Amino acid sequence: MSGPASRPPALRDLLASDHLPALDGLRAVAVAAVMVFHFGAASFYWAKLGVTLFFVLSGFLITLLLMREREATGSVSLRSFYIRRALRIFPAYYVFLLLSFAWMLIEGQDVPAALVFSAGFYVLNYVQAFGAFRDTPVSHGWTLGVEEQFYLLWRRCCGRHGTGRWHPQPWLDSR
Repeated sequence: MSGPASRPPALRDLLASDHLPALDGLRAVAVAAVMVFHFGAASFYWAKLGVTLFFVLSGFLITLLLMREREATGSVSLRSFYIRRALRIFPAYYVFLLLSFAWMLIEGQDVPAALVFSAGFYVLNYVQAFGAFRDTPVSHGWTLGVEEQFYLLWRRCCGRHGTGRWHPQPWLDSR
């Protein structure tokens, strides 16, 4: 008989890690769910499941980063937070938009100013909700619109008291 059973690591210890391997598995499930829908092998239910899973993971990771910074420094710099988000997302997204619009022009398709504006300012989700621009190379940009809007609204949810620093509401305090 071997020694005492080892205990699983505490949640706090797992969340302190720079890499959360279990989330890689969830990301793979999300990607697979969306892809099987787009290849016509599954119903829309799977696409919704995959996109929802991406949003949940994103919200969790963003909140985790904010809480880690607060724990390490006592507060969170919203300015730094938004700069990090912009540097991570904007360059690839705008290259994607430029290439997509160039492809549309090469293919002889119109590139309406409203499409450029709504995609460029992350409001494509609202425009598509009213039925416009659903079948364009940039139609998937609605998900980034939702994510960027989450970043703007989440600070209101968590609390910002006019100081540019994040002060979480009591329900979000990890201490």
